[in-house]
Amino acid sequence: MNDALGRLLSEWSAATGTTVETWALPRHDLAPEAAETIMATLRQVLADISLYGGAERVSVAITSDVRGVHVTLSTQSAGAIRHDTERLRARFTRLGGAMSMNHVNGEGITLSATLPAH
Repeated sequence: MNDALGRLLSEWSAATGTTVETWALPRHDLAPEAAETIMATLRQVLADISLYGGAERVSVAITSDVRGVHVTLSTQSAGAIRHDTERLRARFTRLGGAMSMNHVNGEGITLSATLPAH
């Protein structure tokens, strides 16, 4: 997943001119469903940020431990995510996890998600 994630972030950054900071990536391979859920969610959120967010910087951290996988994406942008966040949340819930998105108008967006260890 790390190679695919690196390509996604690098290509998105080059296409949008937005700086991407990668704080952390998993040290071990993730379960295929977890990796697919995370990648699909990041693709959608990044697409929304490029269309509506006007972000200068996006920061991403994906870590794993004995409890599971933890995902954080944050940005300082004036715009909001326009995608149906319930659909994004359902992807994580289906796998026993959770997702929240916090938007502070004019300040930015923080997506936080977890998936249990399998």
